Amino acid sequence: KTEVSAPNFYEKLLASVEKAIALDWERRSHHTSHIAAMKDLATLTPREREVAGLVAEGLLNKVIAERLGIAEKTVQIHRGQVCRKLKVRSAVEISRILDQAEGR
Repeated sequence: KTEVSAPNFYEKLLASVEKAIALDWERRSHHTSHIAAMKDLATLTPREREVAGLVAEGLLNKVIAERLGIAEKTVQIHRGQVCRKLKVRSAVEISRILDQAEGR
């Protein structure tokens, strides 16, 4: 017959509870980021969202303009609007928000 000491049992129980709380916090944080990103992206026009996706792929403004059949200056304007609406400054940050919106 194996005896389990009370302190050992409670230490293991406490460790399990702490682990569960940490996991729950991580999941909630991820979900909150996802919801916030979805709300931010909802403020973009369809064209701004299209430009944001291409920016996130790492394409240059000139390449985006050629792909969409618009002027490079128009891409710059759309990109500026995307950054303003998403409250970001870089392509990396745009990419991060798109990833969060997709649940990654």
